[in-house]
Parts: sequence; C-alpha cells; structure tokens
Amino acid sequence: MFEIKRLKEDPSVIVLWECFKNEETFNKNLKSQHLKSFLKLDLVEFEKGYLTDNID
Repeated sequence: MFEIKRLKEDPSVIVLWECFKNEETFNKNLKSQHLKSFLKLDLVEFEKGYLTDNID
C-alpha cells in the first residue's frame, strides 16, 4: 500500500510511504528488478526504511 505526502515545511519534497507485511517482503522488494530499474531513472532518492509495529 502506498501513501503519497508533501512535506509541510517544504512542499517541493514528496514522500512515498509504502507499507509491507513484514521485513522479509520489504527486503525482497528492495532487491526486485522493477525497483532497481525505477531507482536508476534518478527521479527519486531512497532515504531510509523504517521497521514499525501496528497500533491496535
């Protein structure tokens, strides 16, 4: 699932927030050909991955 956000303090910065089921699927996505090809276009900067827990 994706969420697309714009930073309040700098509207020129767009954040794509993508959630994964677990760390394994996140890591698999990082190694995927479609992501590697997309990142080679140099349209975005991959900044960081975050591990989180759901809030029930």
